[in-house]
Amino acid sequence: DNPAAKDYGQVSHIALAGLVMLLFVVITRCFRGFISQIAVLLSIAIGTLVAWPMGLLDFSSTHSANWVGFSGFFRFGHPKFEAAAIISMCIVMLVTYTESTADMLAVAEMVDKKLSPNDLARGLATDALSAVLAGFLNSFPDTAFAENVGLVGLTRVRSRWVVTTCGVMLLLLGLLPKIGQVVASVPGPVIGGAATVMFAMVTAVGIQTLHKVNFQGNNNLLIVAVSLAAGLLPAVAPTFYEHFPSNFQVIFGSSITSTVIVVFTLNLVFNHWSWRRQGTESAVEVAVREGAVAVDVPDDGVRGAEDAVNVPGWRDQRRQCQRQHQHRGARATPHRAAHHHPGIAKKDDCQHRGKADEAASHVGPHRAHHAVRRSEQQERGG
Repeated sequence: DNPAAKDYGQVSHIALAGLVMLLFVVITRCFRGFISQIAVLLSIAIGTLVAWPMGLLDFSSTHSANWVGFSGFFRFGHPKFEAAAIISMCIVMLVTYTESTADMLAVAEMVDKKLSPNDLARGLATDALSAVLAGFLNSFPDTAFAENVGLVGLTRVRSRWVVTTCGVMLLLLGLLPKIGQVVASVPGPVIGGAATVMFAMVTAVGIQTLHKVNFQGNNNLLIVAVSLAAGLLPAVAPTFYEHFPSNFQVIFGSSITSTVIVVFTLNLVFNHWSWRRQGTESAVEVAVREGAVAVDVPDDGVRGAEDAVNVPGWRDQRRQCQRQHQHRGARATPHRAAHHHPGIAKKDDCQHRGKADEAASHVGPHRAHHAVRRSEQQERGG
């Protein structure tokens, strides 16, 4: 994974990674049940065997490793409390929380479970506990890996007991340095081929989540576009922020973190922070003033202007009614036309008929009658 390495980008290495990906697809397609669920593990095992004659396996480090070992506490010295270091670690933890939040949202989407605020709080508390233990055990703060999130979607194993059992096994393997060296000796192209599929699975889950978002009549498309642009910068150009302050690089040097920060900020600006110019009317206020909606109709839960009856086409029917009135009563005065031709309506009747017909088509005749009467009373001031 180092572009400066001599063997970086070799055709044989890329072919090996492609073979691992192909094996995963074939095993998943041709088998069912347990074999299909361990397709990733089988692909890595077969890829490692193929890498053996290619000279990519090196187990020399396993000879010097002990079978059982423990690094102890504070191997690099006792902790020191310095303001700069504390602020830097707080920033690192914010980055960790951001990535863990995205991973938990992805897992919740995969298992069809709504992530409640309490669930999210417990997950972040676990991250904090892990960071404290890492300080005692000579390690760095860790976070949920996107590869493991992808495994949930690939294997379709959703049981928490399985995840707990694997965690206990990894804890025990951490006490066996020789086993750890064997795992670390797996060739990079093999791990890269499997990781490519798992990272892509996380991306696919994100696309599936975006499919549920409404992009009509809002700025959500702009939010997604700007967020993706900000997130792809450190991925496509890792040295893009090298001249920025170190704390800035810690936050925005991660694609996940920079994307989450930008999308949260833009979502607040466009979808949660609302303001209007002083003196302007909202769409509902204009509709009420123009008589296009009926206000305060206490029927079937319609309580006010927000739930009012929308009658957007009654003005067209009013104009059509008035044209009929002018055509049929062109040679008669309005008074005579109204008395001698019952089918010819006066101007107010045309208005009432247009409102009633359109309202009836939306809410039924009974509610339409009350809605139109209430709207006309408010227009007349009482």
